[in-house]
Amino acid sequence: MSAAISPAVIVEDCLPRYQQFVSSKRETSGEAITPVLVQAGSPVDSQLTCAADQTYVRWDLGPIAVNTASIRSSTPSRSSAPSATGLYTNTTVVSSPVDPSP
Repeated sequence: MSAAISPAVIVEDCLPRYQQFVSSKRETSGEAITPVLVQAGSPVDSQLTCAADQTYVRWDLGPIAVNTASIRSSTPSRSSAPSATGLYTNTTVVSSPVDPSP
């Protein structure tokens, strides 16, 4: 594989409490992106720690050229219960097994 291509790009997301994953797509093409894992709380092999009441979502985007802004995704979610007024944080990590940055 070329040094200019990351062999695997993984995106991990913790949806805030009261949010449920609905779907995801590439903003530029509208192409669906199917997650490889959706569950309550983060799995043991995750690089992201989600609380048990948060929804963890993982996508494997495959090879992507290094230093490009080629991926923008849209991930709508819906409220699973009436939520209190307040600020909710959505935490996401993008990583590659060959990327040495923290």
